[in-house]
Amino acid sequence: MSRYFAETARSLKQAAAYAAEQAEMLGPEPATALREAVTLLIAVESGSAPENGLEQAALTVALRTRALREALAEPVRLVACALQSSEIEVGGDLEITGRGAIGCTLRVLGNVSLASEKLQIHRHTVAGVLKRNNEIDANN
Repeated sequence: MSRYFAETARSLKQAAAYAAEQAEMLGPEPATALREAVTLLIAVESGSAPENGLEQAALTVALRTRALREALAEPVRLVACALQSSEIEVGGDLEITGRGAIGCTLRVLGNVSLASEKLQIHRHTVAGVLKRNNEIDANN
C-alpha cells in the first residue's frame, strides 16, 4: 500500500502535524481526527487494522478535509489599533488603524494596511501588498 499511496500517506501525516501545531486556531477536533486517521493508515499498511479500517480512515479523512476547507474558506483578517513589542503571525490580512507597529516582528500571508506613517518593525514578511495610507509601499 505504501508503494501505491506513499504521497497520500505523506500528505496525511503532514496535515496531521500541521493541525496539531494549529490546534488552538483550528480546534482540537481536526487534529485528533487526522491523528487517528494516520494511526489507522499505519495499521492498514502493517496489516493489523480491522476489516473496516480502510473504509473508516477514508471516511474520517473525507470529513476532516471538508471541515478544514470550510474553515479556510472564510478569509482571516486581524484589525488592531496599534502594536508594540509583539510577534504576530497572521494567515490572512493585517490592518493597523491607529499609531502603527513599533518594535514588532510580523509574518503576514495576506496584505498589510497601515493608517499611520509610524512603522518600526523589527522584522517582517508580507506575502501580499503593504499599504501606507491606502498607497502601496514600494519598500516592502
